[in-house]
Amino acid sequence: MPMYLSFLISKLYWRTETLENLELIAAGVATSLLLYYIWGGFNFDRHETSGPFDVGYREFTTKEYSNDCSVFYPVDKGTIAPTDKSVYYLQYGDTIDNMIDICLHENMNNKAQSPHMVKYNLRCFGFATVPVKNQATLAKVFKDGTKKLQPMIFSHGLASQKMTQSALCRELASYGMFVIVMNHNDESCDFTLGPVEEMLKDIQDDGTGTKVKERKPIKYSNEFDLNDK
Repeated sequence: MPMYLSFLISKLYWRTETLENLELIAAGVATSLLLYYIWGGFNFDRHETSGPFDVGYREFTTKEYSNDCSVFYPVDKGTIAPTDKSVYYLQYGDTIDNMIDICLHENMNNKAQSPHMVKYNLRCFGFATVPVKNQATLAKVFKDGTKKLQPMIFSHGLASQKMTQSALCRELASYGMFVIVMNHNDESCDFTLGPVEEMLKDIQDDGTGTKVKERKPIKYSNEFDLNDK
């Protein structure tokens, strides 16, 4: 529903720069509600893995460099996750806005897409969830040593993040792979959080503010030199 509605609004806004045609928007909302009733919300559960295992999921942050990591691993079929907490495709509050900024920058000279179209089409990804068994126990055959678990470290591409290739990581894990995906802190990730730093919050006119310790946001930059990273 969010994808269809945002696509419709962006199309209308692109063509007219106003939202005068309320009849079409009302029809789009009604259609979105119908599609939501039939197929459910915007998520990735329609991509079913083909391997003999279901897929578990966990997260951790490395101690030395503060890289946020996702782990996809095999669990027994029919396993019930110990938590019903959803795993979102975009995992930081600022990720969606920064991803929009990246796409707007990349499409500035692309006459086929207006900035408004990109903005509204991408907004729907903020609702997307990834179908994994959050915090589930490793499959029995690997836990008891009957089968050997195969580790894999998966690296995201430029302007991406650890969940971008979650469909592929899920597929690999369904065949017995232990897949670790990390966010890189070298400005190749669309958005991530780096090491904890002392920052000023609520800065006043005189430059004073409240000192807090938070993880530093690291955003994508297309100007870095690969030879220096």
